[in-house]
Amino acid sequence: MKKLISLVLVAALMLSLSSCAFLEAATAYGLYSKAMKTIEKAGGYEADCTMTMVMNLLGEELEMAYDMNVKQNGENMQMFMDIEGVSTEMVMVDNTVYISAEDQKIKYSVTSEEQSEEIADSMGTANLPDLTEDFFENIDVIESEDGTKTITLALDNETAKEIMGIVNEQSDELGGTVELENIFLTMKFTEKNVLDLMTLDCDMAVSTMGIEMEVGMSIEYKFVNLGTAPEIVVPEDADSYTDGGEYPGNM
Repeated sequence: MKKLISLVLVAALMLSLSSCAFLEAATAYGLYSKAMKTIEKAGGYEADCTMTMVMNLLGEELEMAYDMNVKQNGENMQMFMDIEGVSTEMVMVDNTVYISAEDQKIKYSVTSEEQSEEIADSMGTANLPDLTEDFFENIDVIESEDGTKTITLALDNETAKEIMGIVNEQSDELGGTVELENIFLTMKFTEKNVLDLMTLDCDMAVSTMGIEMEVGMSIEYKFVNLGTAPEIVVPEDADSYTDGGEYPGNM
C-alpha cells in the first residue's frame, strides 16, 4: 500500500512540477510563445500551486491536497511544499542545496551539471521544454467580456508522458505503471495577454504489485509577477544545517 501511494505521489508531483512545460498574440500559439519568451527574458519565474487528488482504491475513496510555491532565478531555485500539514523546503543557491523537512535540516554541495538538473527536476524548476506550433493547431482562443483569454489543450497519454519524461523512469523504479487519460491543460491570460493561471486536469490509472488505483487530479498554478525573476537567498539559519557532503541524488 505504501509503495502504491508513493507511486501516485511521484506521478502527481511530476505532473504538477512538470506542468510548467505546457506554458504573443491573437492566436493560441502566439499567446503561448509570448509567455515562454517572457520567462526566458526574465531568467526565471514564480508560481503558487494547489493540487487536489481523489484516489479510488478497492472501493475506498481518499482525497489529498497540497500547496506548493516554486521559484527559479537563473541557476538558483527554491521550492516550498505543504502536504497535509507536513512542510518541506528545498533551496539551491551557489551550488549548495539546503533541504528542510520537519525537524531535519541538511545541506549538500552540488558539483556537477547532472546533479543540478536532477535537483531542478525534483523541484519542478527544470528548463521548460518547447511545445511546437502543431500542438496549437485548431485551438481557439476564448475571449471573455473582460478581455481575459483562455486556451484549452487536450493531450493524449503518450504525448503527455513524453513531455513529462521522468514519470516513466520513476514508475519503473517503483515497480509499477502509470497511464494518463482525459488530460486537459488550460492556460488563462490577462487582458494584456500575460499568462496568469494554468490548470491541468487528468485521470490516472496506477498499478503496482497487482494492486490498481484510479486517481482524479487537478492542479492549478497561479503565476506571480510573470516577467520578473524572484529573489532567492540562502535560509537565514543556514549555519544550523548539517553538512551532508556531496549531493547523493534523489533519495
